[in-house]
Amino acid sequence: MTTESTISTPEKLPQNAERIMGAAIRLFAQKGYAATSVREIVQEAQVTNPMLYYYFDNKETLFERTLNHLMRYRHENVAAIVQSSVAFRSKLRALVELHFESLRENPYILQFIYAVLFGPRESRPDYDIRCEHDDTVDQVAEIFRQAQAASEFEPNTDDYKGLADRFIGLIGIELMRGLKTLEVLPESEAERYLDEMTGPDAVENLVDFFLNGAGRAR
Repeated sequence: MTTESTISTPEKLPQNAERIMGAAIRLFAQKGYAATSVREIVQEAQVTNPMLYYYFDNKETLFERTLNHLMRYRHENVAAIVQSSVAFRSKLRALVELHFESLRENPYILQFIYAVLFGPRESRPDYDIRCEHDDTVDQVAEIFRQAQAASEFEPNTDDYKGLADRFIGLIGIELMRGLKTLEVLPESEAERYLDEMTGPDAVENLVDFFLNGAGRAR
């Protein structure tokens, strides 16, 4: 599990800018935007105040640009899965693996995004993250449409966006469960837990549950 204050981004950024973004993510996730000071961010990133202001006008700009980078990274990776030539079920597995990877590599990213999604809007700059979610739903809906057109999938509804929203929601539930479990696990047990929770069997089980359900009630 990553503990350094670094971040992967869709475009190559100067190392110090990446360190600043990574530090901001960690602190915003742990303390919230309003409770995090620029002084704490530069200390966490091990840079100077002038260095932060060289790349970002202020804390609000840092917040917005960091979210933009995270959302663009997700969008580009989901788009690559949608456009790939692999089978329908493999695309669903790839989507789950993409999201599970974020939990394994840097859970602070998820904590930060969920804080923006579910936290009070008054506690942070205005950012329409729901619009970003809707864009992802549209991307994933295309996977279901393609699968039906290729006779790889016979849905019980033609509401592709509804299917996509539910699939993403199921992944989100697993990610939130993982985050809450990591909060109480000793450090020595975290890696083993993550290996089990995000491993190939867990990915396959989640996809299978979504496609086949828990069973038929009598």
